[in-house]
Amino acid sequence: MKKIFYTFPILMLFVSCSGPLYQPQDLKKESKYEHLLEITSQKDKPNYFVINDSISLYYFSKGMGNPIIVIHGGPGYPYDESWEGLSGLENDYKFYYYHQRGCGKSTRPFDKFESSNFYKNMNALNENLGLPAQIADIEQIRRKLNQEKITIIGHSFGGFLASLYAIEFPGHVESLILVSPAEVVKMPAASGGLYELVKQSLPNEKLTEYQDYLDKCFNYKNLFEKSEQQLVAENEEFIKYYNLATKNNFNNKQTQIGGWIQHACFLSMGKKHDYSESLKQIMVPTLIIHGKNDIIPVNSCNQYHDNIPNSELKDIPNSTHFPYDEQPKEFERVVKKFLNREK
Repeated sequence: MKKIFYTFPILMLFVSCSGPLYQPQDLKKESKYEHLLEITSQKDKPNYFVINDSISLYYFSKGMGNPIIVIHGGPGYPYDESWEGLSGLENDYKFYYYHQRGCGKSTRPFDKFESSNFYKNMNALNENLGLPAQIADIEQIRRKLNQEKITIIGHSFGGFLASLYAIEFPGHVESLILVSPAEVVKMPAASGGLYELVKQSLPNEKLTEYQDYLDKCFNYKNLFEKSEQQLVAENEEFIKYYNLATKNNFNNKQTQIGGWIQHACFLSMGKKHDYSESLKQIMVPTLIIHGKNDIIPVNSCNQYHDNIPNSELKDIPNSTHFPYDEQPKEFERVVKKFLNREK
């Protein structure tokens, strides 16, 4: 059973600006992002959305009926199989699971940077792999599915991306389902973030080793000396600490995990921001799902629930960060009720 989780930094070292490189609604306002929304004349390939000459997004679909986009977490941890908790809905809906650019079987636009210019490299990541690119890709997929309005399901960091898309493109969203959405609406996170929560749950004999790992990963002074595969390996290494802290066994294929995508999204957010007010612009019906035993506290979901006007929050007992696989029947019931609310 494939499990996907999200990560975010407890610190951002050597970033030249403390604020975010991306603010909600920048995608349509800033000319530097125009290339991300250009319409391509190229035809899609089997199981690939062709975004432009250099970017293709892998996807697989399950079901029939009205399309729904499913956005994975991470950043950079794609699905290789569908959710068990959505299988009972596949007679009415067709779920599109895609790999975000920079991970999985989709295009990875960066390998190793030749330049040592941090500012230049940072902006290249933000503009071509960070939040603006990820949000624009959702819009490109909506166009390719030929839907004026579409329902989006986002898990973990994917829930955060789904929310930003709804802010940027309010006229193209039918409804939102945010599953264990990432605690990144306001940074620094109130809980200290996932890395800190993992640290608090690790045995004492692992703390020094874990701190060394964090120092290695978030030494941004040396970030652009690394390659995609080095960063993939670092993300893979985090899984063993997460498993130990949560007493679970979540396995990922190293070739699927992204490398640069994680830091591109972190740089887009900066080390300090507050997107709470922007969430208030989301007017579509929104379901927020929280696993009762998630290592991430319910306050993460409350950041969304308290600010999105037409939202409801549902706890799923006996589940952690992955309620769609841990309690599939209850997950299906909650989602089905929400999707059928007007029928």
